[in-house]
Amino acid sequence: MNPLPAPAQGLIVYQTDGMQGYYYNLSTTTIPDWVLLANENSTQWNVLKDPTSASTIDHGAFRTNFTFNGATESGAFNISSNSLTKSSLLDLNVLTTNGASGYSTTVLDLFKSGANINSNHKSYGISSRVSNTDNSSTNIAGYFSSSCGTINFSLLVPPDGRKV
Repeated sequence: MNPLPAPAQGLIVYQTDGMQGYYYNLSTTTIPDWVLLANENSTQWNVLKDPTSASTIDHGAFRTNFTFNGATESGAFNISSNSLTKSSLLDLNVLTTNGASGYSTTVLDLFKSGANINSNHKSYGISSRVSNTDNSSTNIAGYFSSSCGTINFSLLVPPDGRKV
């Protein structure tokens, strides 16, 4: 895709042949370096920059999957902040008024499995650590609350690990 002689850095074009989509020129030379910005099926996460106001990614009833095949160390997906002073870093919310009879809904489902051939390895489904140091701090590693139902459990741990 080089229809333009010496296109300017940052120029955005929409390609209609080949892989259709919006491309921008990353190059600072006369030889363009076209990078896919977005098309009807994808948005390149690495081109998202710091927002200047609240940002929303909304795609209706579609599902977004993140797959990190090959990740062997460190956090494959991290959300962090060094300036959070109140509220939550991550909120997961589900509003439903028509739950199907005989089924359950889950806001967060964590599952880890596999075969471990190495000795002395521990696997955690959830690891929660809080370490605020101050004589006026209260640290709570897990807080569970349940209300408004006919039967409420704040934390239910079946002996065989099955969902109830």
